[in-house]
Amino acid sequence: LIKACEVFEQQEVERINTLRNMVWTHLNQLSQQCVTSDELHEEVRKSLEQCDIQEDIEHFVNLRRTGDKPPAPVLYENFYSGQRVPAGPPSSRTAPPITRRGPLPNPDNTEGDVIYSTVDPGYSALQY
Repeated sequence: LIKACEVFEQQEVERINTLRNMVWTHLNQLSQQCVTSDELHEEVRKSLEQCDIQEDIEHFVNLRRTGDKPPAPVLYENFYSGQRVPAGPPSSRTAPPITRRGPLPNPDNTEGDVIYSTVDPGYSALQY
């Protein structure tokens, strides 16, 4: 009986020691990650200190500009009347003709048709 207790005690010592070492190693890794993260954060801070907003905007504009002339104004189109009403001076280019779709076709409903369905005239999704 004493021998069994000594074996169990030794196993418990090894278990606690192993657990302690695993937690210690894990915390060291977390600590090292914090140090690495702090170093990377410091690099970002240094980069932000050197940031000149106006210079960055000018650099972007110079890099991405497409030309010296502004684009032609967008013409207003009244979608309700079907006619174009120019909002500014007429442009030299002609726009494609406006084609409008007619009304939707009225389907031939037949009894039991699974493609089309109808709703009773008094139906309401809101029920009080």
